[in-house]
Amino acid sequence: MLSYEHIYHAGNHADILKHTTLTLILGRLLKKETPITVYDTHAGFGCYDLTDTRARKTNEAETGIRRLLRAFADEAPGTTEHTPPQSAEAAALLAPYLALCRIYSAQDRYPGSPEIARAMLRGNDRLLLSERHPQAVAVLRDTMRTPPLTAAHTAVKPHVHFRDGYEMLRALTPPATGRGVALIDPSFEDTSDFSVCADTICAVHKRWPNGIIALWYPLLEHRATETARMKQQIASCAAATQTEPIVLDIQLAVQSPAEKTGLAKLYGSGMLVVRFPYQLDDQMRMILPALAAALGNEHAQWSVETCG
Repeated sequence: MLSYEHIYHAGNHADILKHTTLTLILGRLLKKETPITVYDTHAGFGCYDLTDTRARKTNEAETGIRRLLRAFADEAPGTTEHTPPQSAEAAALLAPYLALCRIYSAQDRYPGSPEIARAMLRGNDRLLLSERHPQAVAVLRDTMRTPPLTAAHTAVKPHVHFRDGYEMLRALTPPATGRGVALIDPSFEDTSDFSVCADTICAVHKRWPNGIIALWYPLLEHRATETARMKQQIASCAAATQTEPIVLDIQLAVQSPAEKTGLAKLYGSGMLVVRFPYQLDDQMRMILPALAAALGNEHAQWSVETCG
């Protein structure tokens, strides 16, 4: 749906779950010297100005990334002071993501998934970004032409596509590099996204069985049926080609469904990761309690399960 503008929600709890997961996946892939390809089907602006009137209208970054940065502000190696007791291991796993966010937060900005990938990738890796909103793709192109704020940038050259992200992913997989990850994170304001996501992921997994596919999805009480059907279809497709579960379902609910009424119905979100990398399940079990403690209320919940 072209009316959706992510800048209203930049840096919220959903972004944090999505981007911590992405950072861990990229960290695992980059342990090997061989190049990788990263696809981002709904790239948005790439990076977000938190002083923009749209971001300030909802101010979701204040209860999202800025709250998380404050929670870990005084973290030092080997200590857990000023952070929840269970977050010592989480702090080490979150460190790359938090360090990047601190650099951008100092200039009232939040790095979206294209900017995070660009900051982490090497010069011989590939970054393919797709955005079909004409105003958003113009901002995205400007963002990708501007050097990132990280000093260690190695000049990976993003390829920006003004096209439907699902179509881009179907057309350009498998990548020549063989290894890589595809991030899919539509707004789900269009209910067809549930079925299109499932169909696209099944098709891409069949063409690229060794590729990692990471799908962000919202936790919406009134869309529970569509969400469950989408996840079941994806898990079934993956199970048909494997002898053991390769799909990881990660959820973080910062509130209870009953607390979200009216227009504000997003009480949490999830990440469904096909062909999830080694130890991602254990890493998320370490991270999620800290995220729930920092971002949620007394009803916050989290889960990590394999399916299929």
